[in-house]
Amino acid sequence: MADGGPIQSHSTENDAKFLNIFGKKKDADGKEGDTPDAGWSQTPVAPNPGCDRDAEEYNMRHTHRGVALLFNHELIPGMTARSGTDKDCKRLAHVLTELGFQVYIHNDLKYQQIMDVIDQAVTRDSVLRWYPPLVSGADHSDNDCLLVTVMTHGDPGVLHSRDRKYQVRELWEPFTVIPTLAGKPKLFFIQ
Repeated sequence: MADGGPIQSHSTENDAKFLNIFGKKKDADGKEGDTPDAGWSQTPVAPNPGCDRDAEEYNMRHTHRGVALLFNHELIPGMTARSGTDKDCKRLAHVLTELGFQVYIHNDLKYQQIMDVIDQAVTRDSVLRWYPPLVSGADHSDNDCLLVTVMTHGDPGVLHSRDRKYQVRELWEPFTVIPTLAGKPKLFFIQ
């Protein structure tokens, strides 16, 4: 698999596995079931974005689970190699794929390359052409959520790319302005 390429697309089977992990949905008659078509509750859901501010749960019934961007840094000049990170990254990608995410792995990127990938997921003006229309173009209407993971060296509030340090907030701030991610979980994991 080439860096930045999708591992697997969302499927109904993966949706069912997700439901088995996080609880069973109830159908219109109140019976529990594993089918993705069964409704979570009788509460009406706005078409988009996401969910109401006062909702007790997120709407996780979109067409796609969402995009997972994995930034994996093993070799950072002047620092010890992060041995084992490739294995961790592959395992994480496997789990996220099983949960229905469209996973994109990026290994040992420089700072500007990381920002280009984030820009690709945020804006319609694509610098990189790695992603299908689902990701490029900032339209996350059909996605349940967004997940970003960074595996690298770091200090409090600071992460290392292959060529320089950068602030953690630079990862999540660009995603706060996307209307189609409003009211949806935006998950960020840093190792």
